Amino acid sequence: MAILHNIFIKGDQMSFELTEDDLEASKLYPDHVYTSVDKLLDICLFAPPKPKLAAFA
Repeated sequence: MAILHNIFIKGDQMSFELTEDDLEASKLYPDHVYTSVDKLLDICLFAPPKPKLAAFA
């Protein structure tokens, strides 16, 4: 109940601000190639991967 009160009544989960000192996740590993959500959705909608048979066993 305390968590629900904190989220829905007090709204503490929504009342913080990001500053310049906060890091974006992609800055933690700059050598890693990230895929955007839009690109992943395009892959799933227009050229979906074939399901693996082992996944259904």
